[in-house]
Amino acid sequence: MLLKEGKKNIRENYDKMILSWLEKKYDDISHLLHDDIILSIPQYNILLTGKETVHDYVDQILNSGKILKYFADDWMISVDDNHASSSYRFTIEYDNKGKTFSKTGYELLVWEKNESHWQLRIKTDFFFQ
Repeated sequence: MLLKEGKKNIRENYDKMILSWLEKKYDDISHLLHDDIILSIPQYNILLTGKETVHDYVDQILNSGKILKYFADDWMISVDDNHASSSYRFTIEYDNKGKTFSKTGYELLVWEKNESHWQLRIKTDFFFQ
């Protein structure tokens, strides 16, 4: 039962995180991000550390264009007592300066249980296109 509940919590936290980032409501998810979160996007040589730095990067990306569609599927979630990993494929379509772009990729998230809730510790994106 705990395993199933942990998987459900991870997926709910992910959904809250994406929605809050898109709506720029960073305070709504501050408790879901580890203070020393790591964001890595190897294809673009991006490696960021820290909650505020990650929020600033997300804000910069969202201000540079408009996300038209975002879809995540093929979820895999593994949970133990204090750690979890989740991965999925994603497709994103966005507008930047009047041009529409589409990218697909894979994301790996590592979660750490802090007190009674899960916090995102590592977020790594790999783009296929």
